[in-house]
Amino acid sequence: MEIGLLGPLLVSFEGRQVQLTAAKQRTLLALLVLHAGQLVLTDSIVDELWGEAPCLSAAATVRTYIFQIRKVIGRLLNGSRSDPQEILRAAPGGYVLKTPGTVSDADRYEKSVAAGREALASGDYAAAGLRFEKALGLWRGSALMDVRTGSRLQAAAQRLEDSRLIVLEHRVDADLRLGRHRELLGELAGLCVDHPLHEGLHAQYMLALHRSDRRSDALAVYRRLRAAMIERLGLEPAARVQSLQQEILRTAVPADVPELTALLHAQSRTIGELTSRIAEIESRLGMELPRTRLASVPARQEGGDRHAR
Repeated sequence: MEIGLLGPLLVSFEGRQVQLTAAKQRTLLALLVLHAGQLVLTDSIVDELWGEAPCLSAAATVRTYIFQIRKVIGRLLNGSRSDPQEILRAAPGGYVLKTPGTVSDADRYEKSVAAGREALASGDYAAAGLRFEKALGLWRGSALMDVRTGSRLQAAAQRLEDSRLIVLEHRVDADLRLGRHRELLGELAGLCVDHPLHEGLHAQYMLALHRSDRRSDALAVYRRLRAAMIERLGLEPAARVQSLQQEILRTAVPADVPELTALLHAQSRTIGELTSRIAEIESRLGMELPRTRLASVPARQEGGDRHAR
């Protein structure tokens, strides 16, 4: 059985899907999936479903919800050997969703992210980018976007959203290290609009612009970020972003574009050699026809010309 949390709640098995229409049942299932393989206490379930004002029959109502979720699982697994009561078991003090029989997109996401980070740490940027892209491709919208959340699910959804943005930064970093600066410009422009105070994304956009020979645009991105942060937060950009801006101001050509740097050095050598060659030719001509003799030849005078004629 597969359950999707990275977007609308999705419950499926071998291509078949079922819908949980009751809001509290959806909340309960999401809570169990996020803690799959762990005991979820009935008190925690009650707190998530009703907050600080639970009904008197809250514990009994939770048992009813568990029964109804098992029925949905049974319809979904019809024809298989799996027992819904074994997948969603009662345990002392609460309930456990069995992990071997349940897979969530959140679990697959975490595994892909871990593999991407390992590849990034080892310097395999191409593999890291693919792993991160695979992880990000599992998202179908905001986490738990159609689930009513209490304090626990709100915290879990926020953690997933924060992780999503960090993974996106890691994927962009891998692409930058592979020299894909120009290919990233459109994506980073949109991300900076969506996240006007995100310093990491703005720094990556500045770097991509700088490495694409668009230094003035890179500095304009910094000015917009700084103005937004001062206006909304009363803060200056972080030291690393300021350092990047100063580096762009100091460096006309990005330090990590070796082919362009080599070309400029080659041009400098060619100009120097040409200058030396001209000086050598002038020196030789000066030996054969000294400049003092040239300067002593009188200019032809108009009157003198008439007298000669």
